[in-house]
Amino acid sequence: MHLWNENYCFIEKISDNKYILKKLIIIFNPNSGPSPSQKKLDLVVPILKRNNFDLNIITTKYSGHERVIANTVDLYDVSGICILGGDGTVHQVVNGML
Repeated sequence: MHLWNENYCFIEKISDNKYILKKLIIIFNPNSGPSPSQKKLDLVVPILKRNNFDLNIITTKYSGHERVIANTVDLYDVSGICILGGDGTVHQVVNGML
């Protein structure tokens, strides 16, 4: 059973009194990693959408932008962050959250 809450965030009932929020932020660095990140994004997004996730895809625009995004994004009503890029992208996001 799927429901919408007052903020229009997608949630799914998993038992009588338990719900899971199905909203993800994807921080996407198209210029990082050993293989093209766009191919990874093109693989991941359809799978998540088929499973009823609400996605907010944020593409980085410059070096260090990941840190700024992670420092300013509102995490209150999301179930997680997906990072698509290289190890530097992960490093920047984690440091931006601290």
